[in-house]
Amino acid sequence: MCGIAGIVGNRVTEIDVRLARMSRAILHRGPDDEGQSIWPSNGRVPQTAFAHRRLSIIDLSEAGHQPMSTSDGRFTITYNGEIYNYRVLRRELQTQGVRFTSQSDTEVLLQLYALHGAACLKLLRGMFAFAIRNNETGDIFIARDHLGIKPLYYYHTEDLFIFASELRALLESELVPRRLSQSGLTAYLQTGSVTGPGTMVAGVRSLQPGHYARIRGAGGELKVTSGERCSARALPVGRHRFERHCGVDESGNR
Repeated sequence: MCGIAGIVGNRVTEIDVRLARMSRAILHRGPDDEGQSIWPSNGRVPQTAFAHRRLSIIDLSEAGHQPMSTSDGRFTITYNGEIYNYRVLRRELQTQGVRFTSQSDTEVLLQLYALHGAACLKLLRGMFAFAIRNNETGDIFIARDHLGIKPLYYYHTEDLFIFASELRALLESELVPRRLSQSGLTAYLQTGSVTGPGTMVAGVRSLQPGHYARIRGAGGELKVTSGERCSARALPVGRHRFERHCGVDESGNR
């Protein structure tokens, strides 16, 4: 078990302090190592910060430290989970000329995304929740495993996107209003649980099993596009448009 967290938004002040609080909130998920990466806004892409708490399972060396970047610096990942078929995928990537610097499944996932984009999800067998930043465009890609074994929660407005492995990390950022969800409370009192994507916190949602989302920022506003490979419909939500695609690649093509 590891823990991940991140913040995207130009209007966030003291982003390093907020990220540190989020990371401490999920310390129990990964006591072996911690890491943070922060990218300031350059006027073209939004300010972004990733945090990771590591429980070392595969490749116990420092080579498995996260957030992890590709050798060319184009992509950076923060990842929680285990890819069961990572050795097979690693060998296939090596036949395509990919060179690895660690023995971790994290690096395999990162290199798969660098080559295939969202289509890499079809190749994965395992449990996972992760976020990858395209450091050239500032775009963020998040995804959750097909059975929803690994948790991933998020909150967003037109100029903020924040995610984490647990609700408590979102609240510790002090960017998420501490308001109880009436529908979440009703569901809990009726059934003893809250069905996703709803949660007990108003405005916070869980990324559904087998789903992914892209976060793109331009002119201070963020556009969140989510989808899954097995459906094709569009749902307008407020000022955002959540689109579901059927088998898309990194560019969004079918």
